Amino acid sequence: GYDVFLEFDGKSPFDLVIHKDNVLERVEVKCTETRNKANTGWKVQLKKVRPNRTRNKIINFDKTKLEKLIVYIEPLNLVVLFESKDINVKCEMSILDKDL
Repeated sequence: GYDVFLEFDGKSPFDLVIHKDNVLERVEVKCTETRNKANTGWKVQLKKVRPNRTRNKIINFDKTKLEKLIVYIEPLNLVVLFESKDINVKCEMSILDKDL
């Protein structure tokens, strides 16, 4: 039920924009297939690494630049939706099995 607009130049702080009921929301999409160290959930890399000519540029997750985070857990074929305002980490997070 959403209109979806994709970002295609690789430089935007979000991956897509969704539109429904006259509301536009910026969305970041992440994918994981890696268990966390404690094997209690799934490790999600939030930061972006952008290579350039001299070094890699690391861009930490910034919840002020989007409204939603979508994580696809590949081995479970499961999509998990988060409100970005509820995320308080910048580099990496775990989605615990007990919360799925």
